[in-house]
Amino acid sequence: KFSFTAVAYFASASAAGLVAKLAGVLGLWAVVAAAPIIAVVYFAYWTYNQKVEASSAQAEEARRSIEQAKEHVRELSLHIAEQERIRRALQESEERFRSAFDYAAVGMALVAPEGRWLQVNRSLCELLGLSEAELLATDFQSVTHPESLGAALVGVDRLLRGEAPTCQMEMRFMHRTGRPVWTSLSVSAANNSAQESPPLIFQ
Repeated sequence: KFSFTAVAYFASASAAGLVAKLAGVLGLWAVVAAAPIIAVVYFAYWTYNQKVEASSAQAEEARRSIEQAKEHVRELSLHIAEQERIRRALQESEERFRSAFDYAAVGMALVAPEGRWLQVNRSLCELLGLSEAELLATDFQSVTHPESLGAALVGVDRLLRGEAPTCQMEMRFMHRTGRPVWTSLSVSAANNSAQESPPLIFQ
């Protein structure tokens, strides 16, 4: 840039000096003869300035694009880090719930709204004399004593329709051997906004 500018200025000064000398000797005709040379030098210098300005504008645009890209990368990194933090927190929460659920001293289960067992813990399996696989292959109606089934269904129905926050009752289940097992049952809806009909928590 600077070398070309110096050459342009030198050429302009030389042309001006030449025109001045010729004007002293030849008069007005020297100015007319030198006009094309001056025009060429001026046009070359103007073209160079236009290119320099265009290059500067492109460089500034490239700089802004790089800064924007860096900002996007930074925001994306923060978002990924936050998602990872949330994922770990959820995983830890699920692991704590699973541990508390599996090793609870009372029988616990997650039950689908229609009554199918979704998850059962060890205490419930021991209470009914069934393995986890055997219990998950049935529903709560099939292991409920016939004389307690009607009241249990009414209570669960009221809970599902939102008429009561919980359902608590004394009821009998059936042990594998056929003997009745008296229990104090508490039923509530799991907090799951992603489902219209969340599973039920039996305790």
